[in-house]
Amino acid sequence: MLLVNGCSFTMGDELEGCFDLPMTHWPLTWAHKLAKKLDTPYDNIANCGSGNEKIFRDTVDYLVKHAKTRDITHVMVLWSDPLRKETMLEIKDRDIEKAEVYPHISMTQWHERRQNDVNLSMAEDISKIHCNDAIYNYHETFKRQPRVITSLRSAFCTGFTHTLSNMVAMQSLCDGMGITVMKGIFHSHIRTQYLSINTKIKSAGQRTSEQVHDWRIWTNESLNLLRHENRIGLGDYDMTLKEFQEPREWFPGGHPDEQAHTEFAEYLFSINNKIKVNGQS
Repeated sequence: MLLVNGCSFTMGDELEGCFDLPMTHWPLTWAHKLAKKLDTPYDNIANCGSGNEKIFRDTVDYLVKHAKTRDITHVMVLWSDPLRKETMLEIKDRDIEKAEVYPHISMTQWHERRQNDVNLSMAEDISKIHCNDAIYNYHETFKRQPRVITSLRSAFCTGFTHTLSNMVAMQSLCDGMGITVMKGIFHSHIRTQYLSINTKIKSAGQRTSEQVHDWRIWTNESLNLLRHENRIGLGDYDMTLKEFQEPREWFPGGHPDEQAHTEFAEYLFSINNKIKVNGQS
């Protein structure tokens, strides 16, 4: 069977029937279309708003708990925006519907620029600090000496670091279990942002710290540990959903249409066929 995880695009929340009770949109998702091409059953455990910590944790939980009872042959994970994080919440049951992202085991997913959810369990002034913390940098890497790096840039580096670790770990876990694994991103801005920061650090030379240069070296080494099928969307010539959606318009919220789901499933299937021919190497 095929195990699929990710955030809202993988769940298909812009597709017709997603908000029906029960949901009827599943046949329109790329996960369903890929499983049909692979001629295998599938389980899609994606959820809207999921950050990468949740995606990694839920995937590992599923593999560990169901390895002996389900014949899991393929895993496909689409990682979310590195800016998303998890926060432990204690929300009164009567207020649970106020959360933008439904908490899973009391963990909610949030973004630096959205504090609605964390406001439910802490004072507003505290939540502002929690959601907009900035890291001081006394060098010139980001042209802000000696000011703070913007929370967007510093938080991206932190999130990207954690995501890379999870990507390498997921590849190793699936390899050890004999499972064909494919992983990647579909937000093109993730690759663009990383390449921009990587270039800034490289060109900064001695104007920035040795630790920041070490971070750049580590991220490059970590990416090189990943086979091509496990860093889809992060290579120089990889397709992202931006290319699959053009020239059609995007839905509100930045999500693609059903045609993009079809084309993405075909793209993944072609990668799977290359893996079968060449082996996982």
